[in-house]
Amino acid sequence: MKNLFILLLTLLSGISFSQKIIRGNAVGISLLGLNVDFSSRYTKAEITHINGEKEVGYIYGFIQNKALSLNIENPFSSSYSDALNLSDKSFSFIKELNQKAENLISEEINEVRILDDSITVNHYKLMDLATVNSDGTIKDLKKKAWLPFYNKNLINIFSYDVYEEIEDSKGNRTGNFEKVATMIYLNNPKNNFAINVMDYGITDIFSKTKLLTKWTGGLLEVFKDCPQFIKANINEKNTWNFESKYFDTEELEKTKIKEIKSDKSLKKNERNIKLNNLDSEIQITPYLRMIEDFKTTCK
Repeated sequence: MKNLFILLLTLLSGISFSQKIIRGNAVGISLLGLNVDFSSRYTKAEITHINGEKEVGYIYGFIQNKALSLNIENPFSSSYSDALNLSDKSFSFIKELNQKAENLISEEINEVRILDDSITVNHYKLMDLATVNSDGTIKDLKKKAWLPFYNKNLINIFSYDVYEEIEDSKGNRTGNFEKVATMIYLNNPKNNFAINVMDYGITDIFSKTKLLTKWTGGLLEVFKDCPQFIKANINEKNTWNFESKYFDTEELEKTKIKEIKSDKSLKKNERNIKLNNLDSEIQITPYLRMIEDFKTTCK
């Protein structure tokens, strides 16, 4: 089952197409953990300047695209970070709603925290992006993106879900959204780059060796500050032990699915949203477990 989980985890990160549907409309939708109200122009937020100075005000134009249309024939042709506007280079900022807006650029700030209790994904950090080559070495992608924190710790996890808006037979938008991927980035706070450890191309998925080498390379880079932890997780083939307890999530998933489906207070749409969120949670769980052991091993 663990081998099956690894395969599913690999495919889900790039090319799977979930059947769970999120309903939406022209004014507001709920996806990516966000309640997005398109009728609202400015959102209250705290911005952190490069020098560490923090400022509270209202922003507009920050990561506005919460869904995208993928090229289904070649899903790898789309850049999620670009399509979702995560690579925003500028947006408007005002201290008070009645003041004139100023334009902020990414060279001036590095964190944005949305100050709205209804928004669960609310803390973004501007990160350099890196990927892993087929030989396990790290490659700087020479690009930046605003990544949302999933877990801030000794090792940071950034994650976001990607949804596609479904079209009808005539090509018209339906207001229904389908989850197509969960993107996961790991970051050692000593560095400013986030690694997508499962950033696979179409040719990589047909080679188990390439998959394991790339995955291993990313984890070795992230956890390199603790040789003892790495030694405990590398097998005789010099790849990460993907048969370990970290990836044993079958019972956890079954239990949580049962809890969600048995909750009679949930409406159908609410239940689908929880199942979508659970799908992401299960994919991220192995990394959360690793980080806890990492903290214990190398205090």
